[in-house]
Parts: sequence; structure tokens; C-alpha cells
Amino acid sequence: MSHKFTIQQVASDNYHLFRDLVHWRVTGERKPAAGEPTGPELEFLKYEDFWVYAAQIGNAFVGWINAVLIPKPDRRRGLLYVDELWLAPEYRGKGIADALMEKVFCLARERELWKVRLYVGADNPSARSFYRRMGFVEDDELAVFCEWEVVK
Repeated sequence: MSHKFTIQQVASDNYHLFRDLVHWRVTGERKPAAGEPTGPELEFLKYEDFWVYAAQIGNAFVGWINAVLIPKPDRRRGLLYVDELWLAPEYRGKGIADALMEKVFCLARERELWKVRLYVGADNPSARSFYRRMGFVEDDELAVFCEWEVVK
């Protein structure tokens, strides 16, 4: 079975598809999310330097990537940080994740940015292999990932 897909920027007119996709990822249930989106839920659409792209097959989104511009206070032009890349398991290995990542690479090239950066768990060998194949270089000896939780 062929999986023809397109990459769409998530916006107010297709947000319902994205909301269903997030529901699918969180609950494992492939059905429409209940209720209407709230104002805070749609807030990200207002940010000019934050992008969410989704892969669409038919009338459903099957995966997404999001990235944010992090400016630098020197000669470097900043970087794009990929916060999430997720693809429904049955659509993996079909070139869709490559196309989502390439969309971020295109954004970085268009803006002449310094680099694209992301975090991947050491316990996720398939994702690490994917990112290496896409040209990322692991730098685990020079950095440690840290978080500070605002709400507990």
C-alpha cells in the first residue's frame, strides 16, 4: 500500500487535524479529540519564530515536527531547535520523517542560520540512528541535558 503524503504547516484552519494527532499520540486512540481547543492551546500559532509541520495522508495527520528559532547574541545567526519529531509507528520507515526533518533544514537554510540542534534520549537507538543518517553528529561528551521543572 502506497502512502502518498504532503507536509503541511499547522495553522488555525487545520489545527483540528493536529489536535487529533496529538490525542492519538497521548492516548493511543485514533479518533477525534473531544471538545473544542482552548485559547491557550492555540497560543503557539501566534509565534512567528516557532513552526509546527505535520505529515498528512488522506484527511489525517500522521506525524509532526516542531522547531523554534533560538537567536545568538554574536555573529552567528542563531539556530533552529527541534523540540519534537513524532510519527505514528505504522508510518515509520516510509520517508515521512525524512521529509519533516528536511522541512526544518529548509527553514534553517532560508534564514541562513548557524545550525539545527536537537536532543535525543540515549535509550532511543532507532531515533539516534535516524538523526545520524540525516547528518546530525552526537556530542554526548561535551554536553549533558538538563531541565528545571517550573510546575511540579
